[in-house]
Amino acid sequence: MVLLYQFPEAGKKTYGGGFYFHLDREPDKEGKSHFQNGALLQNLCEYNYHSWEPGFAAIKLQSSIDDPWGELPIRTVIGGAYSSNDLMVHKLNLCEEIDADVLAPYLLTARYDRTAFMETGRR
Repeated sequence: MVLLYQFPEAGKKTYGGGFYFHLDREPDKEGKSHFQNGALLQNLCEYNYHSWEPGFAAIKLQSSIDDPWGELPIRTVIGGAYSSNDLMVHKLNLCEEIDADVLAPYLLTARYDRTAFMETGRR
């Protein structure tokens, strides 16, 4: 597991990165929200560790009305740890622009719940 985390320890600096989808939510003149600027981004990060403790993890995902996490299968847990660190993003790369209207349904509940759109579930 330590290989997975690049041998972290207090005082150590490591580098890594990842990918994420981005979109902006902006209102029009009538106050109705629209999504725009959909994109797949890659980040390059620096992690400065204050502490790091290896551990064990178990995961059980459950769904809610806004988050369908229970639909995702968990094949294996590859590691677990607790750390306190500073994260600095050195660079963002635009990998691909994506139509925000196509992307929004997949990301909507990751960022907003139904109450953000005045949907309370009550009638």
